Amino acid sequence: DSSALPKLALAVELLDTRHDKYMRLLAELDASRELEPAAAIELCGRCSTRADALEHFAVGAKARLLEIDAHLRSNDHAAAAGAAASLWPTLGACRPGDMYWPEALWILHRAFEAGGDLGTSQTVLIQAAQWIEQAALPHVPAAFCDAFLHRNATNRAVLARARNPHP
Repeated sequence: DSSALPKLALAVELLDTRHDKYMRLLAELDASRELEPAAAIELCGRCSTRADALEHFAVGAKARLLEIDAHLRSNDHAAAAGAAASLWPTLGACRPGDMYWPEALWILHRAFEAGGDLGTSQTVLIQAAQWIEQAALPHVPAAFCDAFLHRNATNRAVLARARNPHP
């Protein structure tokens, strides 16, 4: 079995909710990526509620993003777009914790695009591409630039779509 789910389930089990609620939430969110969309949506919703109750708002933002991604995986474009529209305005004040910023933007871009909001979709995509090329790339050592731009799946997808916005 090539799934990471058994190891992630063990990590979740080992993280005692009494002592490290933050790390347990992050482990559960990592596990959600391996679940079927319906189960991932349910888990991410529970994690979002718990994170907000603990005032771990950045983890709550990550949970909502992964929930949006699960809606996209289930082809529920209306739910993905609606959740993206609710989350997008809040990310200026609180970025998702333990998540690569262009990945967060890529999820939002796809949700807005799937929901037919092409203007916001394009705005989000441009922000992701600019962050990769202007904020991060100047700090990447020359020996790693090719990997950063071409082998990082998120960067590759964002930059390809930014260059060809209508596939």
